[in-house]
Amino acid sequence: FKLIKKLIPRVQKIGVVYNPGEPNSAIIINIAREVAKSLGLKLIEATANRTSEVRAAAASLVSKIDVMYLTTDNTTAAAIDVINDVCNESNIPFVSSERESLKSGTLAFLGIDYYERGREAGNIAVRILKGEKPGNIAISYPKKFDLAVNKKVADKFGITIPADILKIAEIIE
Repeated sequence: FKLIKKLIPRVQKIGVVYNPGEPNSAIIINIAREVAKSLGLKLIEATANRTSEVRAAAASLVSKIDVMYLTTDNTTAAAIDVINDVCNESNIPFVSSERESLKSGTLAFLGIDYYERGREAGNIAVRILKGEKPGNIAISYPKKFDLAVNKKVADKFGITIPADILKIAEIIE
């Protein structure tokens, strides 16, 4: 949300579509509510239990939000092109935690490198296969996040990419 505020300083309302039946999504949404509140932002939510419900959920938000955000929700990630279509049709910027969304024309991506997370999981599996007890292995969290900004989409919305983001982000033309 800090990235969104840097890219779109006027932002006040962030929309999010998620599946409340996914435990990971429920946790992320609870955190998102707290973070939004701490930054003076309002989180506007819509739920979709299946990918077939994502378009209607996203469409229900566009008149109420300044920007759409996609968490790491499996249901909505599977319908990322649908969310992007709704946002494009409604002239709403879309920021995502899924790299694949850049191909659909999202404004920005900030998320984990799944390949690296897979390597870390493989290293843990090797430790277990060598006899280490899983309960003795500390939980690991991503050490690195990837950031990319789509310049063409930024230009479309009249967004100037701040210098500090230019220094660290991959810029998609």
